Amino acid sequence: MKRQDLTGQSFNHWTVLTRAPNRGTTTMYLCLCTCGSERVVQSGHLKSGASSCCGCIKPAKKTHGQASGKFTKKYRAWRQIRARCNNPNHKNAIIYNGLLCERWNDFEAFDKDVPEPPSNEHTIERIDNNKGYEPGNVTWATFAEQHRNQSNCRWIEFNGKCQLLTDWAKELGITDSTLYGRLTRWPLEKALTLPNGSRVMPANNVLAIDRNGVVDSLTGWAQRLGVSLSTMHKRIKNGTF
Repeated sequence: MKRQDLTGQSFNHWTVLTRAPNRGTTTMYLCLCTCGSERVVQSGHLKSGASSCCGCIKPAKKTHGQASGKFTKKYRAWRQIRARCNNPNHKNAIIYNGLLCERWNDFEAFDKDVPEPPSNEHTIERIDNNKGYEPGNVTWATFAEQHRNQSNCRWIEFNGKCQLLTDWAKELGITDSTLYGRLTRWPLEKALTLPNGSRVMPANNVLAIDRNGVVDSLTGWAQRLGVSLSTMHKRIKNGTF
């Protein structure tokens, strides 16, 4: 993957002049500080804000108080977002690099724009995953709420009702995997209407039996239980299976 060229860009008090020789595998840039000093700075330090100037400017005293002692939940969330969006060495950098808006590189701006989390169970997420971390595009959500927003969740519409596969499974009293198995074998109507323990004769005339969330053919159940097909037929007829 081609590395991003930072030449001409500004990061805090640095202006990137040109590429400098790498240090090992680390990309370096010759930068000009607002005071006029020139230094060679790591590209990762420019993006993450680890280096903001040549040292001529002392960091402003933090007034939000959320970084002193034990970090608050909001401050931890901001640090995590900033790390995965700005640090090229982050494990998820290829997904999040460049998604943090410039304004939110400053925690005080983030703190002003984002409300406090409703509870410790809430984590921050983007409302529109096609956009970045920016004002108006983040919200606090529980794990379950975030799961519903993931693009790989399966929504199923039946009889005018649309909900997740996991919600259909709960209504039927079966597991998600059992319902998924039903949908690959049975017609939609039967998969979403027959309760746990139901039996259905598919188009290929092979009896499929759902028992405690496990679906298999009559032959399959006989093999699982180590009995003959005739014994299976008797058990089903007598209601002992």
